[in-house]
Amino acid sequence: MRLLLFRFPGDRLMARPRGRRNGARGPGSWGVAIVVGWLALSSNQEGTVVHAEPCVVLRVRPQIMIARGDIRIEARIVRHPDHRAYAIIVTSPDGYETISGPRELSGVDGPALVDLLLRSYSAAHYNIEIRIYDQLGRIVGRDRQSIQTADGSSHPE
Repeated sequence: MRLLLFRFPGDRLMARPRGRRNGARGPGSWGVAIVVGWLALSSNQEGTVVHAEPCVVLRVRPQIMIARGDIRIEARIVRHPDHRAYAIIVTSPDGYETISGPRELSGVDGPALVDLLLRSYSAAHYNIEIRIYDQLGRIVGRDRQSIQTADGSSHPE
């Protein structure tokens, strides 16, 4: 097979089999496009999730508050070597915010269930979020739940 050399302006010399026409793509070009697309989508930028599978599931009780009472927060965290810390954030549209953490996790040896009881909270709309951090402080997982008020009003998050 003889090779024909060609050159694009500003490009280095490349070899191509003689039988192809200009603009014709070989069977490998789709593979390159898929790999480049996958790398672009999976690149880790700040604030993006590193793991594709949910590494934490949040459960909040009650889901509707009628009167002042306790809020129970349970988080099931998948044991993984990258899971090094967690924080639970409770906010309300009225400006109230409380943060539990960041608390240390031991990766694979860390607890699978985290339980937090918040006592004597007034009936209001609350947004609860848990964040899982890796050893570099990046968020590798999160989950959110909300508590509604008795009248069913929903506030934006």
